[in-house]
Amino acid sequence: MDCDFCNGAGLQISHESLVVNLLEKLMRDQYENISYYIYELKYGKQYKPGMITGPEGNIDLSSPEALYDYLVQEYFEEV
Repeated sequence: MDCDFCNGAGLQISHESLVVNLLEKLMRDQYENISYYIYELKYGKQYKPGMITGPEGNIDLSSPEALYDYLVQEYFEEV
């Protein structure tokens, strides 16, 4: 008998939306930029400068590092 928690592939597929939702909650990502980065921008591959702007100007979502930097900056601005 297979168990989702023991099967890496099953865990990756069946719980992806839950993990993304948890990340958005933990990082206080109120605009769902994590989902946008993953699903719309295909993990940043379809990002082009100027696609996403905020009060400070261009928001760089071209890489996981850029997304993380943006999320951390937003996280500490809310506190």
